[in-house]
Amino acid sequence: MTAGPHLRTALRAAALFLAAAASALPAVARPSPDPRAVVLRTLEAERAAASRGRLRSDPRLARIAQAFASEMSRRNYFGHVTPEGVGPFDRMRRAGYRFGYAGENVGFGPNAARAALVIWNDPAHRAEILKPAYRRVGIGLAPFRGGTVLVEDFSD
Repeated sequence: MTAGPHLRTALRAAALFLAAAASALPAVARPSPDPRAVVLRTLEAERAAASRGRLRSDPRLARIAQAFASEMSRRNYFGHVTPEGVGPFDRMRRAGYRFGYAGENVGFGPNAARAALVIWNDPAHRAEILKPAYRRVGIGLAPFRGGTVLVEDFSD
């Protein structure tokens, strides 16, 4: 029996995520790695496997993504648009962030790793990760409904 393409993709993403997490750990002490750094390494590994350019963590974009993750957690909603109708591009502009091309992924899971896999396993979200125009990323995480909400904001 052979694995279908979705199962192979999920297994590959899980293996990359686990490898990135393991490489982030020192040989002697094994504290928990920063989940944002692990998500970034996983994004970079997937983009490299698809011959896409590297992503650089952008502190301003990270603040925007983190603020949105925290807001969804605090206000108990989930999606790209706030209840008031404010979308990702509005949030970026309001924060004074300039971009020519931008996008956002939002995912939920029991922890950061699973939220990242949920995003990766969705074809539309995966396509967003692999867009060649992206050069910068900001990652936000927050506790949400007994799990973790993950926001990935991308820009050129």
